[in-house]
Amino acid sequence: MDKIKLYNWLKLLGIYLAILTAIYIIFLAKSILFPFFLAFILTYMLNPVADFFENKGLKRGFVVGLLFFFFAAALGCVVYFSAPFLLKEVNNLQISVPKNLLNFENLLKQASGGLENKFSYLPKDFLPNLFNEKYRELTKNAMAYMPEFIFSLVDVVTAIFVVLFTTFYLLKDGRVMRKRLISIIPNKYFELFLCLLHEVNLQVGNYVRGQLTDCVIIGALSIAGLYIIGFKYSLLLGLIIGAINIIPYLGPLTGMLAGFLMAVLEDHSLPMGLKVLLVLALVKLIDDFFVNPVVVGKSVELHPLVVIVCIVVGGTLMGVFGMFISVPLFCALKATFKVLYNGIIEYGSWETAPARLE
Repeated sequence: MDKIKLYNWLKLLGIYLAILTAIYIIFLAKSILFPFFLAFILTYMLNPVADFFENKGLKRGFVVGLLFFFFAAALGCVVYFSAPFLLKEVNNLQISVPKNLLNFENLLKQASGGLENKFSYLPKDFLPNLFNEKYRELTKNAMAYMPEFIFSLVDVVTAIFVVLFTTFYLLKDGRVMRKRLISIIPNKYFELFLCLLHEVNLQVGNYVRGQLTDCVIIGALSIAGLYIIGFKYSLLLGLIIGAINIIPYLGPLTGMLAGFLMAVLEDHSLPMGLKVLLVLALVKLIDDFFVNPVVVGKSVELHPLVVIVCIVVGGTLMGVFGMFISVPLFCALKATFKVLYNGIIEYGSWETAPARLE
């Protein structure tokens, strides 16, 4: 009996090692895999809708095509009605940014002059000259990266087509792919593999759908709150906050800081900055106490500290891509380790050791 248990433990550790190796491969190929990760997110979001209409008797391909049509139509309507306001805010921002940067530059020069007066041992004009040197270096670097930025825009357009193409076929043929994958699993692992697929789909699907719904609600609340207090860029900032809310905790805090700085630099008014900060803090409280518990709930059962650690580790290893995938990946790993441990160790009596261990 001890030999069988030892064999099961060795097998479990081997599987865990294979999983960690796969994660390392993902780390090496992160730039290539990002569009496919986005496609998986869209698939998780739209799959329940496709399943619902398919269960009503409609063909899967027709349902997926209809979903893409309505998704494109809804996105077109949103863009059509919001584009004039968004473009107006972007144009205003383009006009005001140089002025704000100049004001910021003058403010720093005044501050550096004040520091020189306070610390008389500093060489004359040392801080202003240092600031001017760093400012010119920053401008020069920004211009040097401009061609790379243009090429990155081309990459973004290409990635969008890859995401849409992959999402369409995952929605349409995902069930067939899953059946083919299951068909190659040995019979003695069949039940364990089905349980594993179900648990991973449940954990990751609940998190992704809940987090995306949360982003939409928080974005809408931010736009409404910022519009009420008369902030010039309520639509632009609200959309940004809704988008970065996909990164729990750190995303909303970054949005609050960005909104405060935008308000102070634009209006040269600390009260407006405090109003923006207050509105976004109120939205964050509504999210924490009402929206997030309802739309995400405790389906993934992750402690906030675990989420923070996942985001920090993911961001350190893979940048923004790591922040996006860290929590869903942890959910998948948590479900995988739990199912494998229960199937191989806790309920592993179905597994027999090789003859050489008997």
